[in-house]
Amino acid sequence: FIAAKNQESVELVWSGPDTQLMPVRRSEQVYVEIIESAKEFLFIGSFVWINVPNIEGAIAAAISRGVDVRMVLESVDTRGGSSFRHAVERVARKLVGATIYIWPLNKRDAGPGGSSSMHAKFVVADAERAFLTSANLTGAAMDKNIETGVLAYGGQLPVMLSRQFRSLIAQGHIEPFS
Repeated sequence: FIAAKNQESVELVWSGPDTQLMPVRRSEQVYVEIIESAKEFLFIGSFVWINVPNIEGAIAAAISRGVDVRMVLESVDTRGGSSFRHAVERVARKLVGATIYIWPLNKRDAGPGGSSSMHAKFVVADAERAFLTSANLTGAAMDKNIETGVLAYGGQLPVMLSRQFRSLIAQGHIEPFS
């Protein structure tokens, strides 16, 4: 098991127009593949979450398998709208059993140049597989946009991403949504 974790495989994931230089792979396929592979825990982060039924179905199945599913989502629209909050509430109602975290405004740096946002997009399963991507969890990002990401099996990337997510929780930077 330890030797397998140390072996690393990295793949570039590209979605959008096919230039014939590298295989085009939909971000949704990668998200679902990683979610379905989770046995113990699954961490997901996204700035936006709209219209991704296949991913939501895969997460619901992971919850049913007993996987500890945790997500961090953007919850604040700095322009005063409520769309982010409504998305978090919808996900919380739909994916009962998952723990959803938010980054409270009072814990963000509001220094010169505007406010901070939870802009990361990632999924990591069991500290063994990770996908870091430009793709938000939206139908357009899954099917239409030009998106790119890195898919890592084994090695340090999934381990480090898992540790970082756990540290954000342990240090109180992100908090459970209620």
